[in-house]
Amino acid sequence: MKVKFLQSGGFTGLTRATEIDSSSLPEAEAKSLASLQELQPSDQTANSPPRGMADVEIYNLELSDPARVLRLEFSASTLPAVARPLIQFLRRAAHPIDPRSLP
Repeated sequence: MKVKFLQSGGFTGLTRATEIDSSSLPEAEAKSLASLQELQPSDQTANSPPRGMADVEIYNLELSDPARVLRLEFSASTLPAVARPLIQFLRRAAHPIDPRSLP
């Protein structure tokens, strides 16, 4: 499975991104990813980040395999506990990007 991660917002407004293959994840992060794959669109709505709050960090995940693509968005305050190990790992792996380069 391919995992795309984008972090934006926050106090500095820095945009960071990374893309990894799930087979490279350590065990705790792989379990976190497996739990996120079980989320349904209705679960995602309950965790949608607040709008209009520039200082809030926003995390966008795209989980894709040949069968489907799952897009998730959380803020630092709505991030489910089960997602924290994966997000921490991805934040460490992410690098700054120019937000104007995003589609």
